[in-house]
Amino acid sequence: MGLIDCLEFKPCPFCGGTAHISSHSAGGGYYLTAVVCDFCGANTGEILTRGGIFGDMFAYARWQTRKGNERECDE
Repeated sequence: MGLIDCLEFKPCPFCGGTAHISSHSAGGGYYLTAVVCDFCGANTGEILTRGGIFGDMFAYARWQTRKGNERECDE
């Protein structure tokens, strides 16, 4: 079991459904990764990476972010 398998996804902000990571080859050693709702199909938009866990984690972070809970940087 990998790190991604241990993550808990927030429910879909549109329908409350469960979500999963979807990744497929884009050719040339690149991958397209997104988090997708299992019920309504809402998604984070695909992220192009060279593979590995980075695309998964970036998509996960996008899915977990909701309006109103973004972090603010100190200036």
